[in-house]
Amino acid sequence: MVNKITPMQCRLRNLTYHAPINAYIEYTRGNERIRPPEPFCIGYMPIMLRSCKCVLANRSDAELAELGECPIDPGGYFVVKGMEKVILIQEQLSKNRIITEFDDKGQVRLDKR
Repeated sequence: MVNKITPMQCRLRNLTYHAPINAYIEYTRGNERIRPPEPFCIGYMPIMLRSCKCVLANRSDAELAELGECPIDPGGYFVVKGMEKVILIQEQLSKNRIITEFDDKGQVRLDKR
């Protein structure tokens, strides 16, 4: 059963705006290969607002206002349990430092890891 829902309805009802991930699963029982005729739902994935799979994609300003969405909202985020979530990418730069330790005699100790 497929229910079409808008991101605004998900925000108001504390739901996740997502779509099912369907897969055809084939298994063997003895020497017999069994493949069910219908796909099996293996999980759900949130839909990014204004992406090609979103109900807001390619809508006019009037249609967006009808759905309760702001026409100037650029999208690019997700609605998870009614909250707007953004994925931020962080780059961790490595520090080019040499770490040295000295032994009891004041000599540089080589660490063989």
